[in-house]
Amino acid sequence: MSHGSHLVAGRLEAAAGSCGEGPQSVEEPDQLALLHLRIALRAPACPVCQLAREAATRYLQYLLREHVNHLDARIRISESQGFCPQHAWELFYLEVALCYGPLGNSIIYEDLVGQIARALQNADGGPGRAAEPGFWQRCWSVLRRRSIGEPQRRPGLALTPRRECRACESHRQASEFFAVNLVRMLADPEYQAMYVASDGICLPHLRLALQLADSEAGRLHLIASTRARLVVLRANLGEFKRKQAWQYRHESPTEEEQTATRRAVAVFAGPDVTDDSRQPAKSETHPPAG
Repeated sequence: MSHGSHLVAGRLEAAAGSCGEGPQSVEEPDQLALLHLRIALRAPACPVCQLAREAATRYLQYLLREHVNHLDARIRISESQGFCPQHAWELFYLEVALCYGPLGNSIIYEDLVGQIARALQNADGGPGRAAEPGFWQRCWSVLRRRSIGEPQRRPGLALTPRRECRACESHRQASEFFAVNLVRMLADPEYQAMYVASDGICLPHLRLALQLADSEAGRLHLIASTRARLVVLRANLGEFKRKQAWQYRHESPTEEEQTATRRAVAVFAGPDVTDDSRQPAKSETHPPAG
């Protein structure tokens, strides 16, 4: 992780919070956001997707290194009942790769498993002996929520997360932050040329950028350049389809035509996360000998 990534991480939440409030008066891009976007635009795929995923991964790494036993962090994880499937497995494999074993995960899930078990016990009256008190019960007074016996009347309520996955929250905040700053930087002709030479942004982040845009010049360039890119992509798709016909079998698809379908999927769905293997090599799953 670059030094700049750590610097920008600390200000994402405050900056993203203002992004969600509608157009802002300041149209100059944040300098750290500008640095990261310039780097991301040189890489394949949507730059906002890339930077948002990095922000979510940074949160998971920070959790493993410093916050597994932090009260506020554990309460937050309890409220979301862990993580979404993607980030739950990313957290698991990150710890195996970084720490040679899932100790932090075991601490987190010991409490989460106990939380769900107690909710189910309360839902049906439970066995004669109450479950052993766990982290969630110990923190109940801190949370000042309703009593542990309430889910007995509404068992589904206790099994429903009250907040979104914390890593997803980091991803969403970073998406807003970088989408706004991408539009701002596109008001500058220098960065317009850089954007045209890139793969552009995916449709979900295009929607977000246009929704939050506070630079008219940047917004207009984003619309025009995206439309031009899609016109070329559609032509590539049409040629690839045409050359699959028997009568045109002697015509070989160009590289742009061969990759057109994959690029079209990326426009609608973002980068292929299934191609990003997060499982460490077998040699990384155990501490080195000696």
